[in-house]
Amino acid sequence: LVCGDIKRYYDFFQNEHTEQFFDVILGAYLLNPLKNDYDLEDVANEHLGLMVPESVRLFGKMSMDRAFAEKEQEVFEYSCYLAYTTLKAAPVIREKLAGTGMLSLMEEIEMPLTYVLYDMEKDTLAQRFPEMRAMMHDCRFNNCTHLHEPDCAVKKAVENNTIARWRYENYCNMMND
Repeated sequence: LVCGDIKRYYDFFQNEHTEQFFDVILGAYLLNPLKNDYDLEDVANEHLGLMVPESVRLFGKMSMDRAFAEKEQEVFEYSCYLAYTTLKAAPVIREKLAGTGMLSLMEEIEMPLTYVLYDMEKDTLAQRFPEMRAMMHDCRFNNCTHLHEPDCAVKKAVENNTIARWRYENYCNMMND
């Protein structure tokens, strides 16, 4: 499975075995670590020679939810560009990593480290919300992210107005960044 910025998707995969994933953004960074910020538009340009329109040019500072509501067709087209970039760039980047002797670094160190970092970030963020910290031990799953899992004590507390909805929404926004 190829993607860009794998840490954003671990909530959906519920799987810590990273050998089945390949992060094209991480691979691009390994090939050029002097560039401090990568996105899929950069990957398309540098590794495929494609000019993909930047999201900020298409949608400004809109959230993707708002952009989808107001510019549905443009969001679909943009998403297709990103999916195409991810799919086509993966073998190119993989080959470049192999040619530089860094493919094993990617597969054996960098990809497993993405899950460790993801896990640390999620645990740390929930701990920063005292009202959530008090409830999270009552969740059904001990690794609950309080986003998608059933029987989440934090989500129930939001529904019961024990935790302010705006605080929970702030938490969700941070988790999705």
